Amino acid sequence: MKRWAVGITVLYSTFVIAVIAMVIFMNNADFDLVDENYYEKEIKYQQHIDKVKRTFDENMDISIRYEGNKLFLNFSEDLNYSDCTGKIFFYYPAFKKDDFKIQMNVNSLGKQIIDVSESVAKGNWIIKIDWEYNNTSYYSEETIYID
Repeated sequence: MKRWAVGITVLYSTFVIAVIAMVIFMNNADFDLVDENYYEKEIKYQQHIDKVKRTFDENMDISIRYEGNKLFLNFSEDLNYSDCTGKIFFYYPAFKKDDFKIQMNVNSLGKQIIDVSESVAKGNWIIKIDWEYNNTSYYSEETIYID
């Protein structure tokens, strides 16, 4: 028998063994794509979607501006700010350990100023504001770059 024939036979045999091994491995792999609490999580996600839609429909979005190591949050001018409660989540996609949250504390003019000096990592941040006004929930989210 020729050497090239042995080489081709070994190559095809190796390929067939690899395919069979992959099929066996994939059949034994455990894929749990559905969570045990799938229905409850779906309801919570629908509530989140409703909050986002309500915020947009009622024009309750919050403008966020970064300037000089400070973050300026401006709420709608038509609100009684003493009735606003909520949390501001700072999500840093690069490192989970840098994430943090603070209480919403809006002044009488509908503004909140947050110092994001050198203790906050530089880069892209997602600011998530989950808040209530007159027992109605709202949600705003914006991506900013802190330098």
